[in-house]
Formats: sequence, C-alpha cells, structure tokens
Amino acid sequence: MTITLVLSKKLFFNNEDQIIEQGKSSLKQLSKKYQCIILSNNSKRLKDQVSDFLNDDDNVYFLTRQHFRSIYNDNLEQLENESLYIIGCVQEDADIAFNFKRMLFHPTWIKDCSQKIKDYGHPVSSIESLIRATEIMAIHKSNYFTMDKSEQFIVTSIFNGNTFGNYVSNDEKAIREIFHMVLKKDKKRGFTE
Repeated sequence: MTITLVLSKKLFFNNEDQIIEQGKSSLKQLSKKYQCIILSNNSKRLKDQVSDFLNDDDNVYFLTRQHFRSIYNDNLEQLENESLYIIGCVQEDADIAFNFKRMLFHPTWIKDCSQKIKDYGHPVSSIESLIRATEIMAIHKSNYFTMDKSEQFIVTSIFNGNTFGNYVSNDEKAIREIFHMVLKKDKKRGFTE
C-alpha cells in the first residue's frame, strides 16, 4: 500500500524558497518511504533546488495547491481509499485536509504555522514522529470502527480497542469499553460520563 504525504514547503524550504540543510535530509528520508507531494506556488523553482540530490525515482512531486485540488477532484473515487495525509503549515493546507476529509498533521517544529493548523492538526514534533504516526495509521487503517448516525454525527475509533487484549492499564480498558459500547452496541453512555 502506497502512503502519500502532502507536505507544506515550509518543512524543507525557508521563506526565500531556498532549501535548508535539515530540509534536504528530511526530504530524502521521507522520499525513501513515501510518495511525497510538496505544495507551493513556486513549484518549478523548488524542484530545481532539489535536482542535485534527488532523482526522478525518489517519489517527490511539486504541485501548486490548485493543481493538487484539480488532480484530487479528477481522481476522487480512486483516491478515496488511499492512505494520504496532509502535513501543513498554512491555512490553505488545513482547508485541503478538511475538504478531502484527510488526516491533518501539525509540524510543531515549524514556528510560523497558521492558527488553523495548530487548532486542528495532530501535533508531531519531528520527522521521526511523523513517520511513526503515519506507520501507525497505515497499520490500523483496517481496524477503524465507525458509527454513522447522520451526516452531522459520526464517531470513529481510530484503533481497534482489542489490539493489546488484557495487557493494558485500567484507564485504557475503560476507554476501550466506552468505544465498544458506543460503536458496537450503539449506547451513548460513554459520552455523558
């Protein structure tokens, strides 16, 4: 299964669109494991900057946000079941994640992220924690449990509560039981306690 990361350019480039040293190693590290799409209005200029250390087979693509939206909309049915995550810094990245109902990550090491990213993105503190989070999401993708009550009310358990059996703490068992009651037995008790 291919995992695609849609990344803000701020993870790798400075405000003058020059690649930073840490950005080089991070991009190389991510491109070995994932298909990477970097969003920027200056996508051609950014692509030229990485040509000396990335090859065509490194799975790194540069797109404008408008071009990405267009490709996504044209292939909506095919992409609906793909593992695609947004790692954003600007409000437009959050909007893409919301519009396409995708997991949004907030790279906390980038200081000038928009408030929308900070409020709604799942915080990750480094490239390594981003890799761990995406790997966990990929492993548990088939373990989601969802209860749809209406278009406005959907409850999803991200992980299978039975994954670790009885070898978990009492707090984890209590949380697991709440999800079990709500998602499998259709009881709302867990939301009122």
